Amino acid sequence: MQKSIVKKVTLEEKMSIKKLIEEGKTYQEISELLKLGFYAVRKWGRIIKKGGNLTPQMGRPKTGLLSTFSKHIIDKIDEYRPGPKGWGPDTIKVELDLDENLASFKSPSVSSISKYLKSQSRVRERNKHVPLKTIPAFPTKRAHQIWQLDAEGNCSIENIGTIAFLNIKEIEKKVYVQNFPCLLPGPFNHATTIDYQNVLRLGMMEFGKPEGLQVDHESIYFDNVNASPFPTTFHLWLIGLGIQMHLTPKGQPYKQGAVEKSHQTTQIQVVEGQSFSNWFELFKRSQIRRQRLNNHIPCRMIGRIPPLVACPSAKHSGRDYHPSLEKKKFDIKAVYEYLAQGKWYRRVSSNRTSWIGANSYYLKGAKRNIETMIRFDKKAKNFVFYDSDEKIIGQKTALGLTFKELSGDLEGFILSIKKNPFLKYP
Repeated sequence: MQKSIVKKVTLEEKMSIKKLIEEGKTYQEISELLKLGFYAVRKWGRIIKKGGNLTPQMGRPKTGLLSTFSKHIIDKIDEYRPGPKGWGPDTIKVELDLDENLASFKSPSVSSISKYLKSQSRVRERNKHVPLKTIPAFPTKRAHQIWQLDAEGNCSIENIGTIAFLNIKEIEKKVYVQNFPCLLPGPFNHATTIDYQNVLRLGMMEFGKPEGLQVDHESIYFDNVNASPFPTTFHLWLIGLGIQMHLTPKGQPYKQGAVEKSHQTTQIQVVEGQSFSNWFELFKRSQIRRQRLNNHIPCRMIGRIPPLVACPSAKHSGRDYHPSLEKKKFDIKAVYEYLAQGKWYRRVSSNRTSWIGANSYYLKGAKRNIETMIRFDKKAKNFVFYDSDEKIIGQKTALGLTFKELSGDLEGFILSIKKNPFLKYP
């Protein structure tokens, strides 16, 4: 069977159809007079009667995205998002739908709004996402395989000031590794990287080094600003000590349940109903309660037996630690090896600098505002910067990667514990 060919109606024929309709001719009569199909005549006859366009454009209108929507709608979108910063497509969609002045107009979809903003160059430039290389937390099988470290919210204690407890919990045998009251300069301050390092040192001096440390996405542990996060000072310090860092999954705070429970225990058994004349008394009480919890108070989770009574082997991990030997045993090559496996994307600023970690690097040959990929050369100990074509645009000596810079105030820690009347420095 031969396939019929549909003849395209010319503009001249459309004008003839219009003239004949005005003369009162029927669609059937026009079809026979012009030798056109009945349905084609009827189609264009209906368009003519409605005052439609006889030469419609095929495909998307040339006026661009959202051209089928009211100018009032587009003006409102422009008002909400005049530049790269401002409300996002989801928010704009909701506002358009709830605006009473626009109730009579159809609003575009979130996807259409997003495409429109992109066509107007009103979207922020985002760097490529490269996840940080870490091993997720897993169920432990032995004592000191993973510790959990977390900071409790700030509280004010009379005669002392603002305190934030830094708590460490051994998650397999429920051992309280450290309940350290960190003294802060003011109510809006937070514990620093040095504070976190020092509380971990206290725990390791007593129990030895753990195999891993589980933490949340606090900025001390994790670069939560960049799409391709660079490891923090604390993270690199752990690597040098031979301790694996485990990040809890985002949005799952219950994964830190062991140490979160210790926050409540610390408040109830150490702080509530007590008064202290100075920080040293608070520290002493913290250590006494920790010893009670580990050696005397029954733990329901392990058969109502104190943790170190139920598992005497949990008294030490078998991996010795002493602050005086930290530098000697610190493996800086492990830090270099870890960095050599990563890559990071950063944008070159208007003054030709690019940041990696806490340091900026001047790239003389780089174009302004371009995205650069960064790798670490473990042999030269350099950061190598590449353009979008993967051509090298700069090589800079890596900053902040010496033992002294990664270990914080080790000398200050040793001095402070020697002065603490409730600690014995071995």
